[in-house]
Amino acid sequence: MLDGVKILKNEKSLEKYRKGGFVVSGAENWLKIVYEIKAHLIDPKGEIYNNVWKRSEFPGGNEAYKAFLEKNVRHPKEMFNTGVHGFVDVECVIEKDGTIEIQKAYPYLKDKSGNPCLDSTIIKRYEQEALRVIEKMPRCEPGRKENGEKVRVNHSIAIIFDEKVI
Repeated sequence: MLDGVKILKNEKSLEKYRKGGFVVSGAENWLKIVYEIKAHLIDPKGEIYNNVWKRSEFPGGNEAYKAFLEKNVRHPKEMFNTGVHGFVDVECVIEKDGTIEIQKAYPYLKDKSGNPCLDSTIIKRYEQEALRVIEKMPRCEPGRKENGEKVRVNHSIAIIFDEKVI
């Protein structure tokens, strides 16, 4: 039934397929199915899990993680000059070998009046500091499935820039 089906590895090959590079009679229906289930995208590193039997963990646990942050987070000077505080939430993947692959940073910053910080220069400075700290982190203990197999796991790491430091 699936003879002649091609696995499309990325958006570019999908577009070529859609524009007629590979289209044959009846293929559009198969294309819709393939596209909807995203079978055309193959991640060579393997599936990324949200829920696992054992979550990825910072070496030494939470106390070691807190100590690492206290030692390595440098509060941006803008925090002291403008009163901006809050946190940057960094979405990442903890790989099977414990390395951290950063996906995206989401700043949640407020000014001293408690209003959202809208200054893009200040926001960028906080994001840079959060990313610097995460890039400096040691390898983590990778997540595991119930059978003990190491797997890639989605994580969210919050780097807090606390107004109590001011």
